[in-house]
Amino acid sequence: MGKGKLLIQKATPGSGAWDVYVDPAALQTAARAFVAAAAQVAQRRAAFQTGSQLPTYAFGELSEGKSTYQRYQSALSSALQGLANLQRALQAVADGLDQSASNYLRADQASTVR
Repeated sequence: MGKGKLLIQKATPGSGAWDVYVDPAALQTAARAFVAAAAQVAQRRAAFQTGSQLPTYAFGELSEGKSTYQRYQSALSSALQGLANLQRALQAVADGLDQSASNYLRADQASTVR
């Protein structure tokens, strides 16, 4: 590992330090990375959706072609839903990291001797 503190680390035994050190700025940096990833997924989902639109006759106008088109539409819908779920999950992680950083900052401020 590199030098410096980890995002969250346990203090060394007997050091007299707190048992756990959390760097709120590092949490916020990680949150921004997750926000950026969520935004990328959203952009790519939109591009995928636009590029995957096919006319109803794309697989032919006979019954097999129409049936194939229905299956394609179903698979496309599932793929788009999966990408939307991924975007929401990434955003939820970002929100949780930001909330944790805020909680640690408030706790630090509340425990400061005045």
